[in-house]
Amino acid sequence: PKCKKITANNVKNICPTYRCDGELEPVNICELFADNHYFEMYRNMDMRPLRIVEHSAQLSKDKAYEYQKQFQNKEIDVLSCSTTFEMGVDVGSLETVFMRNMPPSPANYAQRAGRAGRGISAAAFALTFCNKNNHDFSFFKTPAKMIKGKIYPPSFNTNNEKIAIRHVYASALSFFWKEYSESFKDARTLIGDGESAGQAGIENLICYLEGHPKDLAEFVKDFLPDELAKVLGADSFGWLEGLIGKEGLLMRARDEYLEDVRALIEERKRLNAELKGDGFVVQRLRTYYQEPIIAFLSRKGVFPRYGFPVDTVEMTVPSDSMRGDMFGIQLQRDLAMAISEYAPGSQVVANGMLLTSRYIKRSPNMLWKMYDYKICSHCNSISLSVHISDQDKRENEACACCGEMLVGARKTFIIPEFGFIADSNLGKPGLIKPKRTYNNEIAYAGKEVGDFTEVFVGRATVLMKQSRKDEMVVINDSGFYVCENCGYAETSVDTFSAFKKQEHKKASGYPCGNKALKRYSLGYRFETDVLQLRFSSAFLPALRWDYAYSVLHGLLRGLASCYGIDERDIAGCLQYYDDGLGGSYSIVLYDTAAGGAGYVRKIKDGQALEEVLMQTRQIMLSCSCGGDG
Repeated sequence: PKCKKITANNVKNICPTYRCDGELEPVNICELFADNHYFEMYRNMDMRPLRIVEHSAQLSKDKAYEYQKQFQNKEIDVLSCSTTFEMGVDVGSLETVFMRNMPPSPANYAQRAGRAGRGISAAAFALTFCNKNNHDFSFFKTPAKMIKGKIYPPSFNTNNEKIAIRHVYASALSFFWKEYSESFKDARTLIGDGESAGQAGIENLICYLEGHPKDLAEFVKDFLPDELAKVLGADSFGWLEGLIGKEGLLMRARDEYLEDVRALIEERKRLNAELKGDGFVVQRLRTYYQEPIIAFLSRKGVFPRYGFPVDTVEMTVPSDSMRGDMFGIQLQRDLAMAISEYAPGSQVVANGMLLTSRYIKRSPNMLWKMYDYKICSHCNSISLSVHISDQDKRENEACACCGEMLVGARKTFIIPEFGFIADSNLGKPGLIKPKRTYNNEIAYAGKEVGDFTEVFVGRATVLMKQSRKDEMVVINDSGFYVCENCGYAETSVDTFSAFKKQEHKKASGYPCGNKALKRYSLGYRFETDVLQLRFSSAFLPALRWDYAYSVLHGLLRGLASCYGIDERDIAGCLQYYDDGLGGSYSIVLYDTAAGGAGYVRKIKDGQALEEVLMQTRQIMLSCSCGGDG
């Protein structure tokens, strides 16, 4: 009664409180804490562990719906969600939303925070954590811009020429296939096999289109806006030049396909003449021949790609008895991300399980597409050619961008277009972060050869080069040792050796007869719109990579802000070049949308570049995330 402290232990009624000489007396806890809110909560609430599950695109549709219903019925306490819960999901009387990063825009914030407090008597609480990046810091400094920011209604420009022309091309092929259905199967039926003398489907297509079919013309005029119909020449078939002209998209796709195929055919003939096995070459030829025609034309930018997810790959669990759908998971990624996140050795947490990728999946009787590559020491562009054999020692090769001779060893990357397979030993995630192979490099492949032009920004001169349908390459050079028989792969610190011997099992669980693992990288090629900018070496010296990298991302933010572009739709990289004054960097900007969306091409002259630079300057002046430097 003297110090008012309460204890559950009593030794001869001596108070355990330091320097208190009072004596302990029994008390009635229920009477003493009758009005204590926390005491009543402890006595009467259902005390149990929080039930927390994941809700993301990694789940199968059935499992995601099951978790959603359990959450609504209070059988699950916390849902850890991706953007799958942002729109179109009714979760009833939700009270609290935690956002682990700042949403991209006020519209996204309203959708996410708006999940809570929908009941008549509900009190909503939304807490947003800000990561250490300029986007989150910017809105942390001025939160009202996010919470009360203007929300623009979704819009679509029907006069977008780049989108419209792909729909025109798709319509032309559709009308052609109605009459020549035998050409609608795979790349070989349309383009040919590179050695047969018979007429390929593409010759029939050219004859068909040059006949200017009236039903196709009427169809194109009907769905195109009047302005675009005139620009594209719907009546006169003026759009044909861009499809089947000398530099037409389809002709370029054909030439690239035949170049790779004929190189493999020559290698097959060489092996046959030397009485050597040609099995791997034949399997790689099948990969080219049997590529579905829709996927082929979408990948080459002839068709509108957003309708066909041709660059999405899956990671599966190996055996029939342990299928992914039995665990309620469906692991899919864009190929550009998958070559890191699903690469052999990488780990993925999905639906409470830890999966480790172990195999690069093969399709029966088909082998992956492979490309040799070298990085130009002069301009840092990447030079690509179809991989023929390990004995192929090409010399005196010139860079397609700058014309300088390529030096150094040639490496090879696999395009893992069939997906990945996880190790059959599934684990449980712990406190250690899952492993990932992030040794990715984005490089400019430089398909479009051309000169830089001078533009003037104030008193400065900047070199600029724009290109459509140019090529970028993403490469994960983490030193993968791959079995060409079953696709088993592992990484190793010994990244200098070309081969490694390792006993291993197939994904089916049976031993693989091949012990020789060969070193490869993983890669992904894509075409898009590209803009290159070269400032003076005094402005971007080669020794200040960090400075050039900051300028690159400042320009990306300035471009996005200046033209209202989503920052996820544009990206960039640095490209070293030798200017004779110690070296400098080109800033390479490109559209992340397949085939290009015309975003980086908005910087069409010095005036447009100056506007973007001024916007970048304003953003940088208002930014405080970089410290005092």
